Amino acid sequence: MLKTITTDDIDWCERIVQKVFARLRAKRFDDYWEERFADDMRAEAFAALCERAAAFNPQNAVSFRDWARKRIRGAMHDYLKRELRHSEKEITETDLAGEDEETDGIILGYEDEGKIARHF
Repeated sequence: MLKTITTDDIDWCERIVQKVFARLRAKRFDDYWEERFADDMRAEAFAALCERAAAFNPQNAVSFRDWARKRIRGAMHDYLKRELRHSEKEITETDLAGEDEETDGIILGYEDEGKIARHF
């Protein structure tokens, strides 16, 4: 069943985007990341919102926002990870999630020897 996206949903998604950006700024992740990646990360977030709205089943025991939140953050994380794959920078889901939000313990990064991915 297709969920209609409301202006409240759009505002809510934008708040998630802004929280992720604030966390990246606070971590001093990069001096230029926002200029370089912010528009595309925002587009990924809104695409994830639309994807979740199209697949949402209101008969499930979870609210739309609870179900969509992790995918929205995950879409932003996946985009940034793809863009930084040749960089020595390391990004974790904790860099994008709020302190009160759960992460799945994935650390992604790169060393001189190549790609590393470690699951706890």
